[in-house]
Amino acid sequence: MRACTLWLHLVLIAQTLAAAELQKQAGSISVRVAETAPEAGVPRVEIATGGRHAVTIDLDNRTASVEDLRILGEDYIVVAGKTYTQYPRMDTITIIDVKAKKIADTIWALDAAFSPDGKTVAYFYRTPHTGQQGEPWGSLVAYDLTSPASNTWAVRDQFANHPHHDRGIVLYPDKHREARRYWFLLPMNEGWLNKEHVRYAYVPHIAWSQDSRRLAIVERDGWATVLVVIDVSNGIRQPSISKKEIPREPFLDPRLRVLGQDDAARWVPVSTFEFTEDGTGIRVTTYGRAPYAAKTVTLQLGEGSGTP
Repeated sequence: MRACTLWLHLVLIAQTLAAAELQKQAGSISVRVAETAPEAGVPRVEIATGGRHAVTIDLDNRTASVEDLRILGEDYIVVAGKTYTQYPRMDTITIIDVKAKKIADTIWALDAAFSPDGKTVAYFYRTPHTGQQGEPWGSLVAYDLTSPASNTWAVRDQFANHPHHDRGIVLYPDKHREARRYWFLLPMNEGWLNKEHVRYAYVPHIAWSQDSRRLAIVERDGWATVLVVIDVSNGIRQPSISKKEIPREPFLDPRLRVLGQDDAARWVPVSTFEFTEDGTGIRVTTYGRAPYAAKTVTLQLGEGSGTP
C-alpha cells in the first residue's frame, strides 16, 4: 500500500514538473503552467497581461496534465491537456477568457486535433457506457475556439451530470448533424456486423489540410474502409462532405497473389493519414498485417473541391 501511494505521489510530481515547463507569450499576454502542490492533483495556470500581477486559475475540470498552451489574440487562452494520464486519447480542452479571468468553457474530447491556424479544434464525441443492449454511434465534432458562445447547439441534454461532453457543432455523420444529436444508441442488429465487429467505427486520428479549410477522417462502414473529407471553408455549420472507399489492392502484400474470400472482408489496416503539402491528395499508411503490407499510398483528391 505504501509503495502504491509513493508511486502515485511520484506520478503527480512528474506531471507537475512537466507542466511547469510550459510557457507562452503573445503581445501583452504571458501565460504559463505553474507548479502546484502535488496533493492538489490539478495543474495551475498563471496569466499576466500588460505586466500586471498574474491571475491564477486551477484546472479542476478533469485536466490530469497539460501538453500545450495557445493564445488567441487578446481574448482567449486555450489549454490542451489530457483527462487521464493512462488514456492518451482522452483530451480536456480548456478555454480561458482573458478579460473575465475565468474558464469560459471546457471540452471533453476524444482524439482532439487543432487546425493549423489554431482557430478550430476537431474531435470525436466521447460516447457513454450506457449499460443498455446496443452500440453507441458517435460523431465528429468541431469547436470554434475564437467564439466559445457560438458553439452551443440545441440538442437534448444527454449528459446531465457531465456538462462538458455536449460541446461544439457536429460535422459528420449526416444523420447526427440533421437530427442535431451527438450520438445514437443503435440496436444490436444495426450496430454490429457480427458478435465481434461493430458496423460503424472511426480510426483514431484526424488530419487537417495545411490551409485549415479541410479535414479528413477514416471510418469503417460495414466491411468498407472509407476516407471522409470534410470542407469547412464556409464555416463548421456548413460542412461539405465527400467520401470514398479506400481500395484494398494497393496495400496488399505483393506475395499474396489471390485475395481470398475471407481476406476480402477485412478492413484496410490504416495506421496514419495526412494531407499532402499541396492539398491535392492524402497519404495513407497501413500496418503490416496479413494480407496487407506496411505501405504508404497517396490517394488523389478531386480538383478544387477536395472530393476524392
